[in-house]
Amino acid sequence: MPSTQPIKITVSKDQWEKLTQQLNYLFKDIYHYLDEIKSVDNKTFEMGAVSYASLTASRLLALDSANVVETTDILSWITGTTNQITVTDDGDGTVTLSIPSGAVLTLANTGLHLLDTNASHDLIIKPGSDLTADRTYTITTGDSDRTITLQGNPTLNNWFDQSVKIAASPTFAGVTLGNTGLHILDTDSSHDLIIKPGSDLTADKTLTITTGDSDRTITLSGNPTLSDWFDQAVKVASTPKFAANLHRQTIPSGTTITVPDDYEFIVGNGYNIEGVLDIQGSGALFVI
Repeated sequence: MPSTQPIKITVSKDQWEKLTQQLNYLFKDIYHYLDEIKSVDNKTFEMGAVSYASLTASRLLALDSANVVETTDILSWITGTTNQITVTDDGDGTVTLSIPSGAVLTLANTGLHLLDTNASHDLIIKPGSDLTADRTYTITTGDSDRTITLQGNPTLNNWFDQSVKIAASPTFAGVTLGNTGLHILDTDSSHDLIIKPGSDLTADKTLTITTGDSDRTITLSGNPTLSDWFDQAVKVASTPKFAANLHRQTIPSGTTITVPDDYEFIVGNGYNIEGVLDIQGSGALFVI
């Protein structure tokens, strides 16, 4: 058998009286229940509660420096961390844990876990690279709710291969704008010149402006159309006719008119010929 050693307990007179009183209560309860079940098999019984008048209810039990049982508040077991977590005494033995305003919350690379809409899974936010120093990721929403919707795993390189800042001059393979048009600032940036279609197209159409290898300027007065200017062909191979009252022009004396071979130059009654003209070339000149 294992040997046993006597245990010495030194208690004061008051402590001894309290201990004796509690033992009396305890043994009375035990005797009462033993007497109650002495002739009953498989009896389930419950021992009466033991009262400790010197302890405070609803507190944690601990041993003091003299190994005497005492009650303590949980606040004595939990401490907060500055700028991370605050422990507040509720006054009833319990505490409230809270994160202070401006707190610095440090998490392991397992990340910040946010429950989804039905609390079945987590959205985990965490760094995906090894940083050489603390970095700040800032999301600016303005004063409104915002939603970011991601498809796949996009990067900025998927979206941009050039600067698209206000001062930049980006190049695009094609740009589709609404019918509000293409807005180009005027010379003092006070108003926009807006270029847009003025009709409903039945298919995609192309407006091509060919400048040659020079700067060009188109000056418009009013809202002219080609019908305002032309009602007949005026190509090199054409033979246009003009009325006498249509932009009557004067051909000064000494004007050189060159009529290439196989071409005709017709001077109608819409022209006023002054003096002698210098006619060159082998083409035909008609005055009507």
